[in-house]
Amino acid sequence: MDSTNHKDNRAHARVCTNVNVQVQSAPGSEALAGSNLVCQLRDISLVGMCLYTEVALPDNCNLFLNVEMGMPLRTFNLLGKVIWSIPDGDGKHFNMGIHLVKFSEEIAAWQSAVLHKLTS
Repeated sequence: MDSTNHKDNRAHARVCTNVNVQVQSAPGSEALAGSNLVCQLRDISLVGMCLYTEVALPDNCNLFLNVEMGMPLRTFNLLGKVIWSIPDGDGKHFNMGIHLVKFSEEIAAWQSAVLHKLTS
């Protein structure tokens, strides 16, 4: 199923953005075999994000995500889990739904930045 046919069931409001994200496998997930993956952030919400990438990662794969975003620019170091991955219409890229896990002060700061983007 390509992204044009994917039914959007996400419950939280989100905002489109165009930011690069550094992704690494978290402990217990060897999907990237220790290498980094640079993805493009498609959109963000309070509880997750959609990444655009050349590599499909398996569902339930835990990832470390480094996102530079906000004014002033800030790096967010987040832990997320792949909850879906679908091919993009071009046949070369994928959209991945990431759910943020392990609530922390970092996620609280992320939510504050997302709320700022949603209301500005």
